[in-house]
Amino acid sequence: IPLGVTALDLVDSADDLEGVRMLILSYDCMKPKNEQVNHAIAQWVKDGGVLLYVGGHDDFETIEDEWWQQDYGMTPLEHLLSELGLNITVGQLGGLSELAWTGEEGYCTSFDGKILMNGLDAYTATFTGSGYTSILEASGDCVGLTAKAGQGRVILLGTSSPIFTAYEDSPAMMREITEYACRYTG
Repeated sequence: IPLGVTALDLVDSADDLEGVRMLILSYDCMKPKNEQVNHAIAQWVKDGGVLLYVGGHDDFETIEDEWWQQDYGMTPLEHLLSELGLNITVGQLGGLSELAWTGEEGYCTSFDGKILMNGLDAYTATFTGSGYTSILEASGDCVGLTAKAGQGRVILLGTSSPIFTAYEDSPAMMREITEYACRYTG
């Protein structure tokens, strides 16, 4: 699979993602510079792109001086979901949880639902709402989902990106979830 990297701060319109079929995105380390970034990504998805978003909650998303708090009173992920037109609420799950794959059989078999994560280092996000299918659960809460947005697809994983290197089977889980997302690219 040909792979490329783009910097989040270079995305100003859906045209900046031309030629990209699947985008793996996280706001764990870098937040969007303005609302136009989320608008561009949302438009790209609605036009047929596949977004695999990986990220939970962190202290930086609550900074009052940032555009997402000042202008919208929400986190960058919540703003992106709004731009996508999805009826999904982002919550928070704490404590020790075991991840369980609830999506289609044949995906994420290597970890077999046995990845135990500490909510303190994984700062997991939970999802509620409508119009999505749960694919990953922790303690009975949805922490991973798939949803259609326009002509495209969104796959959300409410786990922090560092979890994919924290445990022996974690890299295999990321590869399998990426493979799962790739199937929607045609």
